[in-house]
Amino acid sequence: MSETQIETPIGPLSITDVYMEYDGPRVFRCSSQAGETYLGLWVEETPALDRWLLVPISVRRLALVETGALPLAQAILEAEGGWVWIITFGKRDERLTGAEKTPCTDIDPRHLPDADACLTGAASYRVPDEPPLVKATRTGREVIDLYFDGEGADRNEVEADQLGSTLLRLQSLTRTLGHKAAPIVGPLPRTVVEDNTLMVTGMVAGSFGVRLESRCLSDLFGETRVAVAVSRLMDLLEASRKGNLQEALPAIGPRAASGYRYLLQALSGGGSGLKAHWASPSKKQRQVVLSLETVRSALAVLEEQVERQKQVFTCHGRLVGVMTDRRRFKFVSDTGDTFEGVYGPQVEGETLQMRLSKEMGGVSATAQLQETMEITPGGEERFKYELLSIAPDSAS
Repeated sequence: MSETQIETPIGPLSITDVYMEYDGPRVFRCSSQAGETYLGLWVEETPALDRWLLVPISVRRLALVETGALPLAQAILEAEGGWVWIITFGKRDERLTGAEKTPCTDIDPRHLPDADACLTGAASYRVPDEPPLVKATRTGREVIDLYFDGEGADRNEVEADQLGSTLLRLQSLTRTLGHKAAPIVGPLPRTVVEDNTLMVTGMVAGSFGVRLESRCLSDLFGETRVAVAVSRLMDLLEASRKGNLQEALPAIGPRAASGYRYLLQALSGGGSGLKAHWASPSKKQRQVVLSLETVRSALAVLEEQVERQKQVFTCHGRLVGVMTDRRRFKFVSDTGDTFEGVYGPQVEGETLQMRLSKEMGGVSATAQLQETMEITPGGEERFKYELLSIAPDSAS
């Protein structure tokens, strides 16, 4: 066995956390390609071999072991399923020489720790993360490793507000890129939000790195619902690196362009470039590196193209409210979306208010609206609407 992987009859097990070490891991956590968790313990050494116990264990019980609430011997004797693996490796070549699935009741007492032996805390160290492609194909999730090279990255640290702002804007952009309908009006549908959610699953080695993984799993063909959005994100990063971002903008729409602008603003404001390494369960992978200079060049292109995310659209529905003193309106579309905001000088609010007072349920009409999306300092999307014109139905 190596210090990161164990070959067993049930396939390779990856060592992820080491609790005790002496010339290699001695008590550790490992997991199978199917995601099953095992507690590994070195129990015997002879001139010819090393012997180990592999104890199947749930995450909940492992947490009790890690905190010392559950003694090691008890965790072994009460292993879930009532059995453990006893495996042996040769001293010379470290190859697997024996493996036996053994009932807990048949474990040699010499192979058990003292009855009161406990771990005293979390792992002494974490084994370096699996490469993105290995993790993606093993778990069926998209994996994105992000590396920042701003101030403090060489010390494996970054300001909390910069990291939070960048991740919030990246998540918002990913969801926008994952929405197939055009144009995008108002908040994204709940299904789009859920399908394109990314999870922070840990830190990765090298400068300052964060690992993101898709919440959704892949289908039989190795595709996830967020794969399209991540691919489009990588396209944007690649276009920025090559200096042809302007040509890529029409394909993603104004809202996504604005979202990308907000992401680059967070990176530029933090004085950081970005490296993104994406791996998919379908075995595709891509890497793009943007220097701080490239980030700011791409941002300059977007500043010229998009002052603010504004979109004009027309929809049919009912005008249900008008406040002439504050020049505000409320309009409900036929699809049930509600738009509230101010109306422009070309809209005759008094006339609409008079007509509204005479018609129960609102005035049926076609409205031309302008939507403005802004990103709050906290990284959240905010939408504002202006009623540019309205044409009541002739039958109203």
